[in-house]
Amino acid sequence: MDGKIYFVVQPFGKGIVNAQLSVLKGLEAAKRHGYIFVVPPMVQWWAEHEPSYLTIIPFHHFYDAEHFENFVKEYGAEIVWELPADRTPACMLQQQLSEKSPQAVNKATHRAWAQQYGVICLSGSSTFYTIDGADQPAFWPPDSLRQALKPSSLYASEAQKMLEEVARHFGTKEFVSVHVRVEADWEEHCAASKDRNDPQTALYNNNYQCWVDEAQTADILEKKLKVRAGSLLYIQSTVPMKKMHKLCSKYQCFDRDSVWKERSEEIPYKKTSLVLSYLTSLLAEHGTALYGNIHSAYYGELAKKFSAADKPVHHLNPDCPMNEPCM
Repeated sequence: MDGKIYFVVQPFGKGIVNAQLSVLKGLEAAKRHGYIFVVPPMVQWWAEHEPSYLTIIPFHHFYDAEHFENFVKEYGAEIVWELPADRTPACMLQQQLSEKSPQAVNKATHRAWAQQYGVICLSGSSTFYTIDGADQPAFWPPDSLRQALKPSSLYASEAQKMLEEVARHFGTKEFVSVHVRVEADWEEHCAASKDRNDPQTALYNNNYQCWVDEAQTADILEKKLKVRAGSLLYIQSTVPMKKMHKLCSKYQCFDRDSVWKERSEEIPYKKTSLVLSYLTSLLAEHGTALYGNIHSAYYGELAKKFSAADKPVHHLNPDCPMNEPCM
């Protein structure tokens, strides 16, 4: 063993935001411990393809690799783009173990793996929640690290093309970004997390209602947040916009697919949720204000970018009743 310790994370989640958080938290943890961070590719379950399969998407497809390297140099961390071959067998086994038993990947496990194998490899939820082997890991990486991830020229260009389409369709580039988290998996998540007195299931922002349906969203925007009727809203949701009856009867709505044309020769992975969620979020950043669900990591990341740009951010969640379960 050469004394070097490599730190590998597999970006976690179907959406681009969770994957980004995994990368940034991994970079921060590696730098703090003096490990060498292995820049990961993105792994995506291509569910829309028949038959379904996993695909590996290069990091530089999404992000400017040269900018990332320059940022890391200033940050004082060390990175490589590939794990040395002699560390790979141990890494593969560690990833399997961390996937199956993330809670067992604690500080002692990290130390043992580092000393014995010269590598720490994490996968699944261990990448996201116990990335540092900490008892109470920080959910968000430091704000300054977000500057590391600059869109690749391909995605920067796509974002501008979408913005031009907004102007062509609606005669303006000014719109309000609204994240409407009303998918079935989110409703199940909120229902399972409603007991604020149970530390195993309680939500992070447990003073705010988790589930906010489409009709509530429309009502809150109009009556509480005073968004003028007829305003142009950019809707971010995997639920089709045609089902947003209450919201889009009061407001002028559009979504990503209203302004994005598929160019398969330019974006070969266009049907993956990583690509679609990245395109969605890049256009959202151009909004004049942001509204969304405070429990959502997607909204949380966008909110930090809007705040850094001095643009208004408002959550849609009503306050929970005191001392009561709150879905």
